[in-house]
Amino acid sequence: MKLQSRVAAALAASVVLTFQLGCASTEESDISPDWVSPMSAQEYSAVHVLHDGECVFLGSDRNVFVVDGRTGTVINSLEESWTSAVPRQASGRIGGLGFSAGDFMATTYDMVPVPEHNLVFLFDHQADKEIVMALDSQTGELLWRSDEYEFSLAKYTVGVSRAADAIGGRLASLLGGSHESEDEGERRFRQVRFLEKVFMPVPGSDLLAFKTFEGLYFIHPRTGEVEVHIPDFQGAGLADIQELENGDLLVLSGAQSIVMSMGAGFEYHLARISPLGNVRWKQSHSG
Repeated sequence: MKLQSRVAAALAASVVLTFQLGCASTEESDISPDWVSPMSAQEYSAVHVLHDGECVFLGSDRNVFVVDGRTGTVINSLEESWTSAVPRQASGRIGGLGFSAGDFMATTYDMVPVPEHNLVFLFDHQADKEIVMALDSQTGELLWRSDEYEFSLAKYTVGVSRAADAIGGRLASLLGGSHESEDEGERRFRQVRFLEKVFMPVPGSDLLAFKTFEGLYFIHPRTGEVEVHIPDFQGAGLADIQELENGDLLVLSGAQSIVMSMGAGFEYHLARISPLGNVRWKQSHSG
């Protein structure tokens, strides 16, 4: 009963957030809806409705609940223990970058559904780690978890901050850069939009491309096993992957916003890669 109450409360909070983001000037309603869909706010909402409404993933603080969309029954959950919460809340630095925990420590998971593989990825950034977890999108089962990747959230933010300093806060505001006048909602939107570009299905295979600051990986999405690793493949995310007639792949990396290509010191690549992961050629571009 306690768990059901927490889910109901979190759903109610998510509804208010989604409603306010979509129409900030409208007064809050006291009507209790029969059902809720995140609609246009889904890009950075804590709620994801999957499988034609049969399954709902709900993030509440640092807990994730998987709800049967037909009955409202909680079918699975991933909840943070107090032994994890205490050291996380006490820590004050991120990977030696010198920023405060309030700026860069996650208070909730970033969720990115990958419907092609029936998966939901959870991204977590803590004091000295960046963690990625893969959950089955129908059952909520945790399939794998790894802290061996730098999926670049903190480093990306540092790059954007440097570029924003170089070009000025007012212009950075227009281009999506991080700056002192950026509010929590704007920052949240930028983070989630960034993470949506680190994964991309590999055409002609069951693999998933995963772009990190350590290069490009092709992984088995339901096990996390690495099939291909190309270390010298630069860029803040994946822009596109196309399959050629002979099975080779054209992989394009790119900036996540215009500000990333303006003095941030990043390089981006277009590469032709064989099905075995051999780089046939690679060219740089401006992002």
